[in-house]
Amino acid sequence: QSGWVQFDDAFAADWDPDTLVSRTGMIFLRLRVDTLTIPAVTLKAYTELAGRQRQKELGRDKLIKRETDALKLEVKKALRKRSLPKMQLLEIVWNVATGEVRLMSTSRAGADLFSDLFEKTFGLKLHQIGLLNVLRLRGLDDAAVDSLALLEPERFHLIRR
Repeated sequence: QSGWVQFDDAFAADWDPDTLVSRTGMIFLRLRVDTLTIPAVTLKAYTELAGRQRQKELGRDKLIKRETDALKLEVKKALRKRSLPKMQLLEIVWNVATGEVRLMSTSRAGADLFSDLFEKTFGLKLHQIGLLNVLRLRGLDDAAVDSLALLEPERFHLIRR
C-alpha cells in the first residue's frame, strides 16, 4: 500500500489541500509505502511445522498437495496478522513557483511509484532530469557543465584526533 502523508507525521494521511502550500511557496510531502512480506524461509518452516501437526491430527504420514497448498495459505495469513509492515518514506519538495519537484530517494522503484502517484493526484506530468541538466537550467553554461562531468568524486576520510 502507498499514499501521501504529512511531511512531519508519517501516520497523518488526512492533509488539507488548502494548507498544502507553505508561506515560502513550497509543498512538502511524504510518500509512505508499506510492504508486508513474509520471508520464504520463515513461511517454509512454519508450514512444515503446521504440516506435521495436521498429519498427527489426521493420523497420516503425508498430506496431499492440495492440503499442503491450503495449509501454506493458512500459515501465510496467520503470519501476516502477526507481522508489521516495512515502512518506506520518500520525501518530496515541490517549488510551486518554479515547478521544480525534488524526490529524496535513490530507489528506482520508489521514483516510479512516486511519479505515477504524483501524476494521478495532481494531474501534472513530471519529466525526470539529471543533475547536470539542472545546472544548465540554473544558468551554468555548457562548457562549465561539461567540465563538471569530468571531475572525479572526492573520497572522504575520518580524521582521527
